[in-house]
Amino acid sequence: MLRERRAQQLAERDERNRHVAEERAKGTEVADWVDMGKVWTEPDGTWLHPEKVSEEFRRICKRAGLPPINLRDLRHLAATLTHVGGGDIFAVKKVLRHSSIQLTGDTYTELLEEVDRDIAEKAAGLVPRARRGTDSRRETAASCGSRKRVRQA
Repeated sequence: MLRERRAQQLAERDERNRHVAEERAKGTEVADWVDMGKVWTEPDGTWLHPEKVSEEFRRICKRAGLPPINLRDLRHLAATLTHVGGGDIFAVKKVLRHSSIQLTGDTYTELLEEVDRDIAEKAAGLVPRARRGTDSRRETAASCGSRKRVRQA
């Protein structure tokens, strides 16, 4: 998605600069696109104030009939999904663009430990258990012996 957004942004920049050149040819003073390296920007490429983004997000949520949620909650969701998807604390740090691993750890350790417990419980549920009332060692030995006979046949 970010690659697509960057391609869209570069197209917008080119269109803006074409428009700027036309306006300047008419004698109008117009600023060039400013590439600040940000993914989401104002139409001229300058920094987009966070409150403007938050206001638009609240409007979108309201129109969609969603319960109140803020952008910080989405950051926590991104951290959780990154971790559940297999990322470690370093991957979470990178996704969230934290300045230090300590900041990420201090902020998300408790949350990620909870996710790890859930994953461990699900993994443990996949491990077959011995049936009650049977000698699991005898059952295991018998099944190993039957595998050996099948391989020899």
